Amino acid sequence: MSTGSVLIELSELVPMIFLTSFFGKSFGMEAGAFAFQMFAIFCALEAANGIFTLIGMLITSKPISVVLSIFIGIRLISTGSVIINVLNIPEFIEDSDDANAEPVRSDNYIDGAFRNILITVNDILPGGQIMQIETGQLHNEKTFPLYSLGVLAVSTAAGVAVYRRKDLK
Repeated sequence: MSTGSVLIELSELVPMIFLTSFFGKSFGMEAGAFAFQMFAIFCALEAANGIFTLIGMLITSKPISVVLSIFIGIRLISTGSVIINVLNIPEFIEDSDDANAEPVRSDNYIDGAFRNILITVNDILPGGQIMQIETGQLHNEKTFPLYSLGVLAVSTAAGVAVYRRKDLK
């Protein structure tokens, strides 16, 4: 799966770099920041691969494990997107059409500890990391590879623990 993830990432990256440089455009960021984001995406893909491998080890039926992996992959991305949308709700909104009216506090705005929990969950989830890089709304991008390594370690440890107890007969 790792090779497939790298090939998919390169299939997007190489044409993007070629076309951008061919048309004389810039990436809009420094080369180091761009390289780090590509590394973070690779780490997030590896963390997702760890989750998918765990599913494949736990479920012996190949069709069910494939469908469940696809479903979980979509859920990881959509959960990251939903969390970003919730975090982007403005704190104050215009309540009326009157230009002189003062903005009122939005009832849907999330703050305090729950906001910090949502940010942390989005930073940990591989889909949340990818969505943050995709939208450019990064919170703690320097910790993404560490979180991905943690997700990969937990999924690998869970897979090893379950696999040892599995009856292979």
